[in-house]
Amino acid sequence: LRNSHNHNSNSNSNSNISSNPHNNPLSNAPNAPHNHSPYHRQLSATSLATRKYRRYSVREYVLISNHNCLHPHKLVNLHGYPSWWWNPHLGGKGNSSLFSKSSPERRGPYCYLLAQVVSVHFEEDAQYYTVMREDDRERQRADAEWMEPIKEPEGLEAAKTAARRRDDAADARRKEAK
Repeated sequence: LRNSHNHNSNSNSNSNISSNPHNNPLSNAPNAPHNHSPYHRQLSATSLATRKYRRYSVREYVLISNHNCLHPHKLVNLHGYPSWWWNPHLGGKGNSSLFSKSSPERRGPYCYLLAQVVSVHFEEDAQYYTVMREDDRERQRADAEWMEPIKEPEGLEAAKTAARRRDDAADARRKEAK
């Protein structure tokens, strides 16, 4: 910053930063100082770009949230459990005596789909993955910010069951179309 105070005045060394925002070299606001200057926006973008995400290995199972899945019965929560897992009338196999209704394992949102990491790719400043979805065996790109690890073996088994669950209504429509 260029020191622009008047040498003829008896002011202190901070006189170059005025309370008037038009004279303040640190502010680009017309009426008030704020933290939305280009410098602060650049800092925010840099901190987001350098955010640390968990790294995944090839053959590791993960939950992805950018899947465009049209079958809600295949979606699971952050712990790997589908919403129907606790209801035996819907084909659920979960033991409701192990988890209370308020436990995190039983809560939504149900927005994840099980996938397995197939390969790891490195770009100039980012790492991304190719994953194979467990529901339709399709491969797709997945970024770490849209992936979550499966922490418990029971959750992994529940997510595998949900991914392989058949959509009887969709199967019936396919048969009629043939």
